[in-house]
Amino acid sequence: GILVAQHVLAGLGARMVSSIEYSKRLGLANGQRLLYSFLPKLPWAMGAFSEAQLRFISSHFPEDFAIACRARLPAG
Repeated sequence: GILVAQHVLAGLGARMVSSIEYSKRLGLANGQRLLYSFLPKLPWAMGAFSEAQLRFISSHFPEDFAIACRARLPAG
């Protein structure tokens, strides 16, 4: 999943991607304990403050960029 996400973002032109790993609740039945977030950055995109990283991240895409990413994901 992480490699696929990085390939999709690179294919869309991202030059640098911040990856953040969040822990989830231990009581989840599916055994998945981690959640990953990817913040792609491009020169023409506006910046934002990341509460997770406690710093300003310049030139990352807004949340609606996920639609473009989903369209580029391999079927499966």
